[in-house]
Amino acid sequence: MRLLAALLFFTHLTAECSTFNFDGFANLSLTTSSSDTAKIRHLISQSHGLRDNEIGLYTSSIGMQLEWQYSARWQTVIQAALKDQEKHNLDTLTQLAFIRFMPTANWTLRAGRTELDLFMMTEYRDIGYSFTQEHLPTEFYAIVPHQNIDGIDARYKAPTTLGLLGLHAFVGRSTAHIVSDDNFYWNAE
Repeated sequence: MRLLAALLFFTHLTAECSTFNFDGFANLSLTTSSSDTAKIRHLISQSHGLRDNEIGLYTSSIGMQLEWQYSARWQTVIQAALKDQEKHNLDTLTQLAFIRFMPTANWTLRAGRTELDLFMMTEYRDIGYSFTQEHLPTEFYAIVPHQNIDGIDARYKAPTTLGLLGLHAFVGRSTAHIVSDDNFYWNAE
């Protein structure tokens, strides 16, 4: 987290095309279950689950995202989300916090906390909304506890005659929490 904080304070401070955006999001979900054995959870890292005719707001979330585009090539993005999880601190609330550098139209480099790009169909799994045809069912992605990675990544994209060619490589560290029904708590790294 210290590396992440240092990256956020070490920014290129030119203002040739500086823009600042602040966006908020909220997902209010009322959930119920009729099962007396299976718990309904949005993610495997959630400690609470619903079963046996319970009703709850455990799959709801609220958050904000700041984007600062301070030149044509440099951008800073910070996203925080408050949701049901085992621990609440600055580290668990921070979903994204990275600096993006775009040296050319084809290359993008990022450093900091980025989303873990495991799901090709949606990048909004933590926010909880997307187009219906793009939102994968919870049973598909809820079993993967890792939502972000602290490190660096590089992305290359170029148009071809068949479509768009894209290559993405990342390296870093990710810690996630897994909670079982018997209050067993495990940090997966």
